[in-house]
Formats: sequence, structure tokens, C-alpha cells
Amino acid sequence: MSDKFLWIGSLLAMTGLYGFTAIADDLRHVNELVAVSLTFLFGITVTLLALRAKRRNLRLPESKSIWAGAALILFGVLGFGFVADDLEHPAEIVACAVILMSGLLILFSAWRKLRLPSAN
Repeated sequence: MSDKFLWIGSLLAMTGLYGFTAIADDLRHVNELVAVSLTFLFGITVTLLALRAKRRNLRLPESKSIWAGAALILFGVLGFGFVADDLEHPAEIVACAVILMSGLLILFSAWRKLRLPSAN
């Protein structure tokens, strides 16, 4: 894993924390609570894996990065379907957009590296 996973994981964890204060602040709506919790846990997982890989000088194969990006895109789409479904609250829209854009960034970055020929 490279530093981009560390940044994206940190961004997702911070988005999850922000979601607990702005989106699922009243803890009444189960959909919001589940979406924010999954975002926070996914961000923490990606961050910890990036730190572990950095400490051991490992790289995540790009094919696995594609799956991580696809999962984030799925979380973003589900977030717009369950959390920001009415498109009235800017905090919900921003949180779901951050998740969706993170997934797109990882997916296109990994796909581009797989498609480019090596310089060897």
C-alpha cells in the first residue's frame, strides 16, 4: 500500500467521525447510524492496513485496490440511497460524496496502473 491509502483511510475515518456529529447525531435513524459506522470502520481498517504495509515495506496488489475502490463506490451509492436520500442536508451530501469520490480515486488509480505497461 502506498501513502494514498493512508490518506484515504484517514479521510474516511474523519468523515465517519464527522458523520456521528452531523448526520447520525440523534441516533434515531438506523440507516444513518449503520452508514456512518461502516464508513468509520472502513476508514480505520484502511488506515491500519496502510500503516502496517508501510512499516513492513509491502505493497497491496493493484487488483485488490480495485476491489477496495469498488467497495467504496458501493458504500457511496448506498449512502446516497439511505442517508442522503432527501438531498436536503448538506452534511449528508458531503459525507456520501467524499466516500464515493474516494472510491473513484482508488478504482481509477489502480485500474490505470494495471493497464499501463511496465517500464522493464
